[in-house]
Amino acid sequence: MSTAQAIELALRKERLIGRIEVQRDQLAGYGAYLVKPFAAADKAVAGALYVKQRPWIAGVAAFAFVVLGRRGLWRWAGRGWTAWRSWRAVSQWLHKSGYLR
Repeated sequence: MSTAQAIELALRKERLIGRIEVQRDQLAGYGAYLVKPFAAADKAVAGALYVKQRPWIAGVAAFAFVVLGRRGLWRWAGRGWTAWRSWRAVSQWLHKSGYLR
């Protein structure tokens, strides 16, 4: 292989590497709008697997729906959500403060 051929191959390689970098950036831009939907789908799958491993949760939810009806169920679900978020905040504070390990 002559020096001219080696130089030509090196230049071609550099141009190809440049094109690859541009294409990677374009692909990243195309997929950026899919990050949130995929994250939501991952959370939904994780939730479904959690309930599948703990079937009593579905039973309790069905029982609550039958006993409380729609309005009561949503009211208690809201209260439960608020209580859970409050517990998480207090628990994190207690861990940071050193009261819990």
